[in-house]
Parts: sequence; C-alpha cells; structure tokens
Amino acid sequence: LVKLAGAKSVKIVRLVELWKELPNKGDFDDLLAHREQDQPALRKELDALVAATVEEIEQAESEDSNIAFGFIKASDLSRTFPNLRRPIIHGLLRSGETMNIISSPKIGKSWLVTELAMSASCGQLWLGYACAKCKVLLIDNELHGETLSNRVALVSDALGINQSTLVDLTTKNMRGTLMDFNKLGPMYFDKMKKGRFDMVVLDAFYRFLPPGISENDNGAMANIYNMVDGWAQKLDCGFVMIHHTSKGNQSEKDITDVGAGACSMSRAADTHLILRKHQEDDHVVLEAETRSFAKIEPKVLNWVFPRFIEATEMDPKQLKNPRVRNDGWTAERFVEEFFGTQSLSPQEIKSAAKRFHLTDNRVKTLRQDAVAEGLLNKTGSTTATKYVPAKLASSETAEVLPSKDNPPKTESASALEG
Repeated sequence: LVKLAGAKSVKIVRLVELWKELPNKGDFDDLLAHREQDQPALRKELDALVAATVEEIEQAESEDSNIAFGFIKASDLSRTFPNLRRPIIHGLLRSGETMNIISSPKIGKSWLVTELAMSASCGQLWLGYACAKCKVLLIDNELHGETLSNRVALVSDALGINQSTLVDLTTKNMRGTLMDFNKLGPMYFDKMKKGRFDMVVLDAFYRFLPPGISENDNGAMANIYNMVDGWAQKLDCGFVMIHHTSKGNQSEKDITDVGAGACSMSRAADTHLILRKHQEDDHVVLEAETRSFAKIEPKVLNWVFPRFIEATEMDPKQLKNPRVRNDGWTAERFVEEFFGTQSLSPQEIKSAAKRFHLTDNRVKTLRQDAVAEGLLNKTGSTTATKYVPAKLASSETAEVLPSKDNPPKTESASALEG
C-alpha cells in the first residue's frame, strides 16, 4: 500500500509512547482530546518521536501483513489482551469457554447442574466455588417440564432460595422435541445478541448429537466443540455440557480420560470436571483439569437429597475401585485359612472354598493375588500342581513349573549342567 502511494519511506509511530492509556484502536484524535487540544506542545513531542523512530517501509509492509492476517507480536500481547476473560465460576469457567461435567449415569449430575444454574443466576457459591451473578439458560433434553419444575422447587427449598426470585434463570425443555447441534445454532444461538446470557447449560450432550455422528469420532467431536466455541465467543458466555462416563472402572483413569466418547472431547473443553464414586456410599469425588485457572484440589461431595454438599472431612484419594472387594478376605487371610501348614492342589482349594462360602472366581482371584505377593509358591508338574505356602516351601526341594520367566530346559542344556 505504501509503495502504491509513492512514499519513499515510512516510519511507524506508536502514539502509545505519548499516552500510555491510549484506548485500544485509539488514534491521534483521541490523543489530541486527551491533551485538551494543545496542538503546539503535542506537535513538538510528535516530531521528536518521529525522529527517534527507525522503522522503514519494509517494517510497514510487515505490519500491514500482520494486520491483514490478524497476527500479533508477542511484545504487543499484554496491551492487546491486558486481562483474562471474566470469570463465570471462579476457578472453573470463564466467558467464552466450555466446560464438561462428567459422571456415571444416575449419580445425580442433573441435580448438581440444576443447583449450578440456580446458584449462578443468584450469584452465590456452588460447591464452594463463587459464581458471578449470571443470566443462565438451561436447555434440558432429558426431563419433562413438570419434572424440571419439581426439581427446581426442591433445590430452591434446600438452598433457601425463594423460587420467585429466579428471574435470571431461563429454561427450555426438549424432551419429545429433540434438536441437535446443527439446529441449535440457526434456531437459537445465531439469533441471540451478545450478552443475552452469561452461561448456557446443555443437558445432556449425547442427545444433541446429529444423526449419524458417533461420540467416538475424534474429528466429529472436535467439530462440535468448534461450533460451541463459536457460540461462546459470539455471545460472550460460557457453555456447560453434561455427559456420562464410559462403562467399567473409572477409578484408575486420568481425569481427562474419564468420559464416554472420543478423547478430543476432554481436550477441546477448557474445563473437564468429573465425578467419581468414593469408597463411602452416597459420596463422590470431584476433580477437574482447567485451562485458564490454577489446578484445583479434589474434593468429596456427599449426596443429601436433593443436592450435593461438601464433605471436607473425607479423603478424596479414597476412590471406589470395583476390583477391590470389601468382603474381609485378603491374600494373607486366604493363605492362613485355606493352607495352614499344608500344600493344596487346585481341586482341594476348590473344595475348601465351599466351606468358606466363596465362589470359584473369588478363590481364583485370592489365589492369584497370593502368588503375586509371594505368599504362595506353585510347584509340581502340569498334571500334579500344588500350591505351597511360601513359609513352608523349600527352594531346594520345590519343583517350579515352567513359565515365561522359567522356560523348560532342553535335554542338551540339562546335560551341560550335569
């Protein structure tokens, strides 16, 4: 552009050097107004600034290119983005961000979300996290309107909130009239003005998926989150999406791996909040990974109908593990009760199990644990196996069965050893 204008040289003058508080995209008129139209003094300062400026036409072309592409130099980042986005849930969610809330089915997450929507609309604490006073939209595709009405009334009473004051909480029930992500935009979010809502809750995520789209498809899920990101940016609000875990044991997974579907779902969200069962009945452990906040500490929640309450005295590390039995049997007890001072064959162990009213699978697990912990030694041949308590086994007389770590010896190898 500067070449087409016939300029021999160009210098880029940063007016912010003359006024540090120059508004973003401010120009010379703003500076002149700030100096109360003192043109002579301002002209003198401007001339000095021009003389000290060394940027030439190449730099101007580079700046034009940056503007065209939307590039920002790192040196300008703090002035372009001086502050983080406004918090909606302090510690968890900001404006323009997305948050997943994940738990196993029927654990109470919809009740939890109802309380979140109400707490945010009133600007009060939710599970110990401060909520900014928000205009909230709750779109529910699982509950009938009557059911949601009943829940709001119950949670209001539990929180001590007069339901008539919930003027900033708007609800939309879609049970029986489902609408997928591709229709939500044209029908609602594309038509809304910025600031209409501060928080939008979508419950439940899987029911908003378009036909033919699998939640296990990484690319498809990334596109869904890109769509939601666009709505969050346009409306200057935060989106909260409720989803369920996959089947099976969740206790040994990383936080971002808890949740059904593609891994891109947890990676794309700014906050991935999960609820896992605690060892104590009616208790869950809340954990989360966040993008724009410091790491949060896990906490235990106690389900006291119709809401969850913080249980600060409980240890969040004590996750319920379905593979750990609480029937009083351990590998040590198994060896002591079953074996005493004798060795047993698999059939003899099976017979003894009836005396203790244990299933074959439970005995098999205990036996494997005892061997793995070095409490039992497996001896004998493949047709005459015996299990011997380690405290009785003699390393000189016990014949250890061949295994991957103890391959059978060939005849030549035996001869060499002889």
